[in-house]
Amino acid sequence: MKRLVLGLFLLVLSASSLYAATTIQLAVATVTVKSIFELTLDRTDIDFGAMRPGDVKYDIPPTGIKVTSRSNSGQKWSLKVSAATDFRDGDRVIENQNFYWYGWTEGAGKWYGTGEDKFATLPITVYESTDAEGINLPNGTNNFFKFKLALPQNQRAGQYATLVKFTLTE
Repeated sequence: MKRLVLGLFLLVLSASSLYAATTIQLAVATVTVKSIFELTLDRTDIDFGAMRPGDVKYDIPPTGIKVTSRSNSGQKWSLKVSAATDFRDGDRVIENQNFYWYGWTEGAGKWYGTGEDKFATLPITVYESTDAEGINLPNGTNNFFKFKLALPQNQRAGQYATLVKFTLTE
């Protein structure tokens, strides 16, 4: 009989806990994922050093410039290169037809360089990403550039300079 009473007591206790009052409140969790669309260079110097008229130098810089593109937009993008101007020293000029870019990619997209591409002041597409590279974080997509300069035979002496521009476009 004790067992029966104890069993009924436990059954009643268990049943009463099933009907305990419950209330629920909800909190909304939000996050804004920042857009990342960036371009970084591992170095910013392209120094041909001293050259004589008629000289040609290539593979400058010897290790190349690594251009890393990162995006989380999910969109295809392209990398372009241009020269701000011809090489200049005051009124003296070395025309862009003497200045070349070339290189390679570690990406899965299309590299447009031929190895003998001349600079222009308008941006030239050098690489087009795949759809998958629209989200390529954290490492990004690496493209490497080297440069060649062929001085004309009659080039005037001077300290010439130009700016090379890399442009990332979606």
